[in-house]
Amino acid sequence: FQAEIKQLNGLLEDAETRNDGLTRKLLQVAAKSSKPDPKLGGLTNDFFGALDRHRRETGKSLEEVFQGFDSDKDGELELWEVSKLLLFLLPDLGKRELQRFFKLLDADHDGRVKYGSLLQRWGQAGDGSGSVA
Repeated sequence: FQAEIKQLNGLLEDAETRNDGLTRKLLQVAAKSSKPDPKLGGLTNDFFGALDRHRRETGKSLEEVFQGFDSDKDGELELWEVSKLLLFLLPDLGKRELQRFFKLLDADHDGRVKYGSLLQRWGQAGDGSGSVA
């Protein structure tokens, strides 16, 4: 399963670069192939709802929001950067929920969240439209 997620992340990054309309289809595939963490319950939807509101209110793309929380500008979010994002959007989260969210977003379990992983989870939580603009 982890190999499939890595391959999907690569495809998502490719599609974003080429901007050829594949992103929506890939998000739909990702949404069907992965399951949300049941321990997080409605918090997953709360997070992505808050993320979407922030994105719309600021006029930023999902990638721009991601980059804004990438403090060290290495193209990936580490636990402390994801925690900043989560607490900015959902200030009442506890330590346990922060850790679970990080595990949910860290698709390849390497201790870093890549934009493709966030994009994949966005597709799972959203309406399936794949809209990230």
